[in-house]
Amino acid sequence: MKKRVLAAGLGIGLALAGAGLLTACGGGNGNTPGENTQKDGLSIHTNFDTTYYVGQDLDVTGGILNYTKDGKTTQIAVTESMISGFTKDKAGNRNMIVTYEGETLLINYTVNELPTKPNVSTSKVYKSQEISSSNEGNEEKTVAYIRFHYVGNDVYFKVVEGDPEASSNYAYDAAIWDKPVEQHGLLIEGKLDTSFDMDKDVWTLTYSDTTSSIVKTYCTFNNVTENTFEYEIAQMSNSISYSFTFNMTKMDY
Repeated sequence: MKKRVLAAGLGIGLALAGAGLLTACGGGNGNTPGENTQKDGLSIHTNFDTTYYVGQDLDVTGGILNYTKDGKTTQIAVTESMISGFTKDKAGNRNMIVTYEGETLLINYTVNELPTKPNVSTSKVYKSQEISSSNEGNEEKTVAYIRFHYVGNDVYFKVVEGDPEASSNYAYDAAIWDKPVEQHGLLIEGKLDTSFDMDKDVWTLTYSDTTSSIVKTYCTFNNVTENTFEYEIAQMSNSISYSFTFNMTKMDY
């Protein structure tokens, strides 16, 4: 397998946060039409995270309550000790209860199943921005093309380089992927290890080729989404290491 130094880019990490549906229990939590004073009770001033994955811990960061007593409202930071009824073991929609000074507030939250596959396009090709390479003293412009495919739940990838001025159909030519030649050669391919960050709601895909005693290659796809990601490639040879990072975006055709 021909290996050359090349790499790719910037992905967008996705983070999910949902606003909860709020229902007050005990004293009210809003103004009655025509009244100038708020009723006693609890309401949300700033909500916290109400969308989770199975196994993900409760996060009340940023949550602030409006606590109204005798018509006077005070803002109170939400703490985990105020919460009851939260469970992370099973997917579904349910309510947690916030309690403060004897007042209670129901907050709807959602627990989602963990995704089983990275959300990458296997029907299209990803393309890096234009890069420069040196060939016998002459600087040449090139781009990296990446294609993914699945075998069951296992994801594989292949990287080739090619002409940055070619039409989009160029990247879909079977000869590029199945029979690479010098003008659009295979750079690297292999099976990827996958990991999902529940807190950041992003996938990381990694590949390590440490079998060669001459050149060791490491590939990392960060902040993977269906449309874009960051691709890093690092190679180490004879105690010399170098790495590159490039933006990869899905091609339209």
